[in-house]
Amino acid sequence: MSRFLMVSVFVGGLFYLYQKQNKPPEPTKEELVAEEVEKLKAEIPEPPPELEEAPPAVMSEIELQKIRLSTKDSDPQVRWAAIELLYRLQDPQAFAILENTLRIDTEVTVRHNALQIMQSINRPEVAMDLVKSLRDTEKQIRMAALIGLGEIADPATTPYIVKALVDVDPDVRTQALHTLGRIQEKKDAQHKERQDQIRTDYENKVREIESKMEYKKSQVEKKAKDLFDTTMKKIEKGN
Repeated sequence: MSRFLMVSVFVGGLFYLYQKQNKPPEPTKEELVAEEVEKLKAEIPEPPPELEEAPPAVMSEIELQKIRLSTKDSDPQVRWAAIELLYRLQDPQAFAILENTLRIDTEVTVRHNALQIMQSINRPEVAMDLVKSLRDTEKQIRMAALIGLGEIADPATTPYIVKALVDVDPDVRTQALHTLGRIQEKKDAQHKERQDQIRTDYENKVREIESKMEYKKSQVEKKAKDLFDTTMKKIEKGN
């Protein structure tokens, strides 16, 4: 009976060892975290479809043409309403219509409004369009053009602004001086910004190089230490 019990214990022990050896190992903490991360990634929704860059047009070409004709209406309010609408609709001809309005529209208010919109348009032609308005017969147009040129701050326009220093109106002459000062002020600020950016880029590059040098230095020191340790172990074994 005792021998049977010993055999049973021995067989049971073998069976336990067999199960233990064939049992898959418990996942590590890192593996459990990675599994949870993958589950969370699977819950991320698909990205939305590509959004259109501009809203769809609500006017046909025929309707746009009728609005363009309204920019030549005999009533200045109608003309301006049509010009403003074409600008809001981003009509390809809106900029040319604004330029034409500055040149030939008989109503001061319409020309002034067109000038205000022109200043907000980021196109290289705008500066010279404002320069042309310096010859306008109305003082408020010339003043507005000078203010706009000060904000654009294109050095190429300064010779034309200097000519306004002999304008018949003292307010325009005064504004011409302010505009020249504004252009210099904006150019000084842009120069300082460029210098600051150059300095920042240089300092970042130096830090990057220093960081690489520190890393290489630590690697060399580590290799030297490993080599020393290996050599010492060989010496100890030899002894």
